[in-house]
Amino acid sequence: MEELFTIGQTAEMFGLSVQALRYYSKIGLLTPRYTNPNSGYRYYSYEQFNIIDRIKHLQHLGLSLNEIHDIYASPNQISDLRKYLVIQKKKVTEEIDRLSRLSFDISEYEKYFSFDDNNDLSYIPYKVHRPTRHILQVSCIGKTREQRHIDLFRLRHSQEYKNLDVLRQFVLVLDWQDFKKHIITPLKMGLLVVGDVPSNCPDIMKLPSRNSICFQGKILTDDWDGQFAIKIAQAHGCPSVVIASEYEDSLSTFDNCTYEVEIQI
Repeated sequence: MEELFTIGQTAEMFGLSVQALRYYSKIGLLTPRYTNPNSGYRYYSYEQFNIIDRIKHLQHLGLSLNEIHDIYASPNQISDLRKYLVIQKKKVTEEIDRLSRLSFDISEYEKYFSFDDNNDLSYIPYKVHRPTRHILQVSCIGKTREQRHIDLFRLRHSQEYKNLDVLRQFVLVLDWQDFKKHIITPLKMGLLVVGDVPSNCPDIMKLPSRNSICFQGKILTDDWDGQFAIKIAQAHGCPSVVIASEYEDSLSTFDNCTYEVEIQI
């Protein structure tokens, strides 16, 4: 006579709840080998254990119970299983890519808030070479600081750009002629794009690969001095673009932020 196991014994063996096995039966995935017509007690056979174990493994691989049901109900079980596994692998690969980008974003944001810890405001210029970059930007001309921030927030969270991968770091493109006079006049304001850059997009500005003379300072205050860097940049010819990247030191106020200023030469 075939040995049968109670639903409780079976559930305990596979680390399942009794309710889970009852749900398998409810959706037609796995019915008990025998149900006592008088007591309603459910029993499972040894031959069903392999199915239960496979169900758990397929769930571990990310397949839903409805998908597993469709596989077992199909006349082409192996073929359909392979199709589902290919689809699941694609989903997992996409999720790995998403988590990799998320890990990068977390690391960059942590470094962003560590900037002041690793630098000082001695205003000593230094030369760097930046690769080509892109910013999602709005015009600042004729706008108050509040207006340009509002415009950028609206653009960033618009339907067109809500999935664009950017660093949450404000970047200003400054007027060089005013900058030489110690006046901060933003022409553009944006966020650095770190993912794929959409083509033919007027809202995305390309910052070409160039050498730059840089210094760090709190340029939104009156307490900064970039004259040494300006003189060095002028000695290399006529600078083309001035870029200021913000590094926040507070989550509530912004006027005292440190900026890394790049004078492209």
